[in-house]
Amino acid sequence: MPAFFTFLRTELIPHIDAEYRTMPYRVFVGHSLGGITAINALYTISETFDAYVAIDPSLWWDGRTLLLQAKDYFESAHLDGKALYVAQANTLNPADTARNLHFESITLFDAIMKTYDRSGIRYGFHYYDRDDHGSVPMIAEYDALRFIFDGYKVPLQQVMQEPALLTGHFEEVSKRLGATFRPSEGMLRLLGRVVAQDTAKAIEFGEMRIDLYPESARAYEALGDLWAAKGEAKKARALYEQALARNGGDPRVREKLDKLGG
Repeated sequence: MPAFFTFLRTELIPHIDAEYRTMPYRVFVGHSLGGITAINALYTISETFDAYVAIDPSLWWDGRTLLLQAKDYFESAHLDGKALYVAQANTLNPADTARNLHFESITLFDAIMKTYDRSGIRYGFHYYDRDDHGSVPMIAEYDALRFIFDGYKVPLQQVMQEPALLTGHFEEVSKRLGATFRPSEGMLRLLGRVVAQDTAKAIEFGEMRIDLYPESARAYEALGDLWAAKGEAKKARALYEQALARNGGDPRVREKLDKLGG
């Protein structure tokens, strides 16, 4: 397992970060044996991920070694800003005569967390009595993300009344999760369109869009359109020129600039 975690940290994560538009917030999700891999990652490379999701983890494995480590680990570890969500499926069968070590081990892990955890980790647990080991992953992953990103949802009605609230909202989200989160450019574009009849608010969203996405030609163009509609040719012209500098001289924007005259 150390070799696998080394691969994650030194090869896979850097490769993904280089190839895709990633964020510095990482979630490790595992089911069954993958669930104990998630818990093992928390024990051994906790700094690598921000949140851990263990779905019906096989804590019975290897003589319950990870379960036996839980009390001491969570009493002494410092995990402020981290999150752990554990999902337990209904693997009970009334016809069974032997102990259900799988179910029992997860129940004991939850009891340890609720009794001994001093780590500062944000812990969530849910028992899915209507799901078995095979059906639980889909709903548990959904609930885990809701738990991890609790508070992320934007209060749209309030934001449309007071655009500045959007900045404050994402500042709070970033502080809580320990990584920088911001509204997407698409969200800002849509909000600007929704409040288009209130030009002052639309301009506020447009300025926010440029501030957060300064290389977006469409952001400058959209804000230029707003100022042009207000008859502010000088401001519109400056924004269209910024758009042209970023989009290789789009003839559509050039036409808008020419219509302004001067």
